[in-house]
Amino acid sequence: MIPNEVPLIFQRKKSTKTDAELLSDKASQVLAELSQDYILQVKKDIMVMHDLLNRAETVSPQKRGELIQNDFFLKMHDLKGQGSTFGYPLLTEIGAAVCDLLRHKKGFSGLDITLLKRYVNDADRVIQENLTGDGGPKGAEIRNRLKEDNHV
Repeated sequence: MIPNEVPLIFQRKKSTKTDAELLSDKASQVLAELSQDYILQVKKDIMVMHDLLNRAETVSPQKRGELIQNDFFLKMHDLKGQGSTFGYPLLTEIGAAVCDLLRHKKGFSGLDITLLKRYVNDADRVIQENLTGDGGPKGAEIRNRLKEDNHV
């Protein structure tokens, strides 16, 4: 044995991550990659929602109802369903408030469309300003507006 050499039996095993830790690391990496895709998809959905609401202003009341109750609702429902998963619970709250509103409406006036546009703008703001978690003071502002509108 070479001087200062520790016998193999007494050597400390290098710390290695457990299978669970490795799996958790991999899941975090995949979620981070999906988050980038999610943000791009939300930006596209916001553009589509703006287009749908602009079209709703120019069509018959029946067609307006169909656009909002079907196409617009589906985009908002997606927003509601995935926001919290990717760190944007405020998007989930906006989506939930709008979906609840749309479930109980029969017809849509110009004022209703203006309100829906504001919610889409709020969702856009959440993404553009990266308002993750509770969104801080800006998130509180959006949340207060939702409460004032009696949708939360």
